[in-house]
This record gives sequence, C-alpha cells and structure tokens, in this order.
Amino acid sequence: MKKIFLNIRKYFKTYLITFIISLAIGLGIFLTYFFIHTHKLIGSIDGTFVAAIALGGVSALLWIGKLGAFDSMSYGFKQMFSSMFGRNPNKYKDFASYKEDKNTVRETAPKYYFVSLFVALLFAIAAVILEIIKLN
Repeated sequence: MKKIFLNIRKYFKTYLITFIISLAIGLGIFLTYFFIHTHKLIGSIDGTFVAAIALGGVSALLWIGKLGAFDSMSYGFKQMFSSMFGRNPNKYKDFASYKEDKNTVRETAPKYYFVSLFVALLFAIAAVILEIIKLN
C-alpha cells in the first residue's frame, strides 16, 4: 500500500492531466448526446451512460496495452520506421529483447487506466442518479 501512495505522489501531475483529458472526453460525449436529443433529461441520461461506457472502453484498452497486447504491432512499426528513416536500423536484435526492454519500463510506468476508469465510474454514478430522478 505504501508503494502505491509513493507512485501516486510521484506521478500526480501525470494522473491529473489524464483525469482532465478523460473528463474532457466524457463531457464532450455527454454534451453531444445532450444537444442531439429533444428531451433534455433523456439526452443527459443517454449521454452520461455512453460517456461511461466509452471511457470504460478506453480504460480497458489502456490496461491491455499496459499488459503488452500491442507490443508486436509497435515493434513492427518501430523496426520499419527505423530501417527506413533511422541511422541505426537494428536497435533491438529481436522481438524478445524489445519485449524485455518494454517490460522493465512498464514496471515503473504510471497506471493511466485507473484514472479513466475512475472518471467512467463518476459518469456511471451520475447516470444512475439521473435515471432515479427520471423515475420519480
């Protein structure tokens, strides 16, 4: 638990920027649905639910990216562009060395997916509250 708090303090600025970006994306989706619908309460409920689902999807993609799901694709692009434009085309001798290098970086990298998941949960809670208001 102490390690988590040290990481949060270390990456507070990064987490704050991620929070603001996630909130801006969610608010953009919310406002889009809000102004499209003629029924303002239904539009706000739809907008908050869609924003929560979209941010949850972004969070899931960030999480599986952190696990290394896109490493083969990024390795391929990195090798292709370094051989086309770089002076040192063979930075990594193979995919295993690339994966090993990425895993050491991932151990200390911030966990962005928690922030976007938190914002998604905020939108989901707001959507449930608006749904309760609509029912009463």
